[in-house]
Amino acid sequence: MLLRLIVICLLFFNCACQKKTLSETKSKKISQIILMPSDIAEVKTTQIYDSFKATGELKPITESIVSSQVEGIALQVKGEEGDYVRAGQLLVIVDNKDPRDQLTTNQEALQKAIARANLAKTTLNRKKQGYKEDLIAKQEVDIAETDYQVNLREIESAKAQVSLAQTAMHKANVKAPISGIISQKLIKTGELAQPGKSLFEIVQINPLKVELAIPSKYLNQIYLQQSVSSTVNGEVFIAKVIRINPIADQATRSIILTAQVPNPESKLKANLFVNSEIKLTSPRQAIIIPQEATYKVNEENNNKFFVYIYSEGQLNKRPITAEPLSAIQYEVKTGLEVGEKLVIVPLNITSETAKAQISKSL
Repeated sequence: MLLRLIVICLLFFNCACQKKTLSETKSKKISQIILMPSDIAEVKTTQIYDSFKATGELKPITESIVSSQVEGIALQVKGEEGDYVRAGQLLVIVDNKDPRDQLTTNQEALQKAIARANLAKTTLNRKKQGYKEDLIAKQEVDIAETDYQVNLREIESAKAQVSLAQTAMHKANVKAPISGIISQKLIKTGELAQPGKSLFEIVQINPLKVELAIPSKYLNQIYLQQSVSSTVNGEVFIAKVIRINPIADQATRSIILTAQVPNPESKLKANLFVNSEIKLTSPRQAIIIPQEATYKVNEENNNKFFVYIYSEGQLNKRPITAEPLSAIQYEVKTGLEVGEKLVIVPLNITSETAKAQISKSL
């Protein structure tokens, strides 16, 4: 009975040692690691496009400061901050007493000039008839003709004065120069409006724009209408390059480009920060590996890792340097060669090397 028990224990221990696992046992002996073919990938190069990242600030594509062209008390003020207004919409009516009085005076002067001209024309016609009947001399006709022409010029002058007065009255009505959103209202009914004093600020927020500074070395890889991935508060918007400044900044040698950000639903607001990424146009070859295949050397070295290479039934620990390409991928800078076999699944072993076997089963 005792002998049978010993045999059973030995058999159980032998099976436990031969169990297939991706982890190292706690004993000093290293178990054989069983890998599936899909756990190993041949190291290859991949064509990638570098990108440049920059931070900017959203700005209105167009801004307009609204002011009065005449001085006077604001009789009516229409519109509040946040309101949408159309170009030509009336915003402020300024007290226009002086232009109105001037218009009345000029209109009266015009009517008098017209009356004098009509009288001069009647006199001229009478003189011409008298001259035909040999009742008056030609000189009197000439004088009447001159008087009539003088009155016609007075009519034109009076009309010009009326037009000026009408323009002055028109200037008393302050209208929106562009369509957009009222961002600031700087006047209330009863306050004084003056030439040059801001009454409203109107902005166009669809689209918005962002200005980005890029190193001049990337200039030949940037072009108009190029896509710019812009992230605002976690949401991604696709902008387009609409302007590239032809002059570099003298201090930083960077180039300022302007990208247009669509905002049809007014989700974006001016003055928000935006993180932008521009994919450059020249591709290059790089070795890309999954994040799961890498192991950090220590927390102090952000670009030093190690991986496991499979070769002739053995796993070898290999130090590499790599940089994050995305949240799930790294670009290998040094340590790997094209054609090597990389283990792309996590392993839990502590030795420099370990035996490995590729499973033949499906």
